Amino acid sequence: MWWLIYRRDDNTVGIAVVEAPSLFHARMRAAVAGIGRAADFSESLEIDAAHVRAIPQEPIAKLLSPDEAAELKGRLANEGRVEEPPPLMPLHEMAPISNETEIDPAEEAQAKT
Repeated sequence: MWWLIYRRDDNTVGIAVVEAPSLFHARMRAAVAGIGRAADFSESLEIDAAHVRAIPQEPIAKLLSPDEAAELKGRLANEGRVEEPPPLMPLHEMAPISNETEIDPAEEAQAKT
C-alpha cells in the first residue's frame, strides 16, 4: 500500500492511499482512477504492514484533503504502532534529522583547555 502526495504550486492539495504491489502500480492505479488529475504527483511512501492493517477501507483509492489525511495520520499514530505514520509533507521539506548534539561554543572552548 502506498501514500501518494499531490501538490500544486508548492502546496499539498491531497494525499491518496492506494493498494498496489509497487510504486509504479500505485501511480498507474491512481491515474486510471483519476486521482490527482488537477495536481502534480510529488512523492510517495510505502505504508508498512502494521499501518496497512489500521487503515479503514473508506479512504483507500480516494484523494484525501490535507485535513482528511491529517485525521488518518492521527488515527494511525494512535493505534500504538512502533513506526511513524507517513508524513503529510514531502520528505525534502521536512527538517533534517541530525545524530549529532549541538555544542555550545563556550563549552567547546572550555573542553579544549
